[in-house]
Amino acid sequence: MSDKNGGTMAERQTASISVRICPLQSERLKPATVDCYAGYRGEQQPVAVVDGQRKRRITRVCHSWKEQTATTGTVLRCFAVEDDESRLLVLAYNEQTDQWLMAVDEDAQ
Repeated sequence: MSDKNGGTMAERQTASISVRICPLQSERLKPATVDCYAGYRGEQQPVAVVDGQRKRRITRVCHSWKEQTATTGTVLRCFAVEDDESRLLVLAYNEQTDQWLMAVDEDAQ
């Protein structure tokens, strides 16, 4: 899906928030500790993420998608989620390495 400027941005409107999802950039991903619902596919959906010393409960999965990294071709299962403080996060699960990653917005720090 292209945005007004011809990019590859998807936009999803929800009742109270607008989530913009862009292709993940590997330099903005850091390893994360994520608790998840494990169903028939294994690690299916995140339910909590540890941020520093605090565990944040995931209250809503706003959007999920699969993305392939350009450099290695690794397929990531990605989730735009809202935590218990209404903070928006993007999490990605690498099934090959069994590792969760969290997108970090370095501009916001």
